This record gives sequence, structure tokens and C-alpha cells, in this order.
Amino acid sequence: MKFLIDKKTSCTNCIECSNNIIEKLQNEFNCKLIAENESDTVHGSVSIYHEKNNHKITIEFYEKEEIRENLPTLKKLSKIPTESEIKKAL
Repeated sequence: MKFLIDKKTSCTNCIECSNNIIEKLQNEFNCKLIAENESDTVHGSVSIYHEKNNHKITIEFYEKEEIRENLPTLKKLSKIPTESEIKKAL
């Protein structure tokens, strides 16, 4: 399931901003959205376009499980959040 969220915000450091957004989502939904190594299991992905005063955030939660050789495992989250739940978490 893929969501496109517009967030009215501005930032000076894109890396800190991205880390903040990802951390909020991961903590709120008890999930992992970015792999740190090939043995990780992730529940989705996040892409953020940092536009002045308006960030475009694409969040995808995987809808099926996939074990891949030498790549992170993709796992479906037990309860995929709604768009309103995601907006509230951000």
C-alpha cells in the first residue's frame, strides 16, 4: 500500500529531517522502513522530496512477504496504517 503525503514544513538539513520523519513513523507503527544491512527485515520504504515549505513524502508498506538472497527481507506489517493515521503521526 502506497501513500503520498504533503507536509507543510521547511528544513535546513535534509538528512536530519529525513531521519526525524522515518523515526516518527517507525516508532508510531512499530515497523522498520529502512534497511541498515542485507540481513534486515523491513516493512516498507520512505522517499522524501524536501521542497521549501512543502515536503512530499511517499510511504509504502509491503503487502506481501518476500525473502531475497543477499538483500533485506520484505515483510507485511500485521496492521497497515491508514493515511489519516500516518498524517497524525507526522
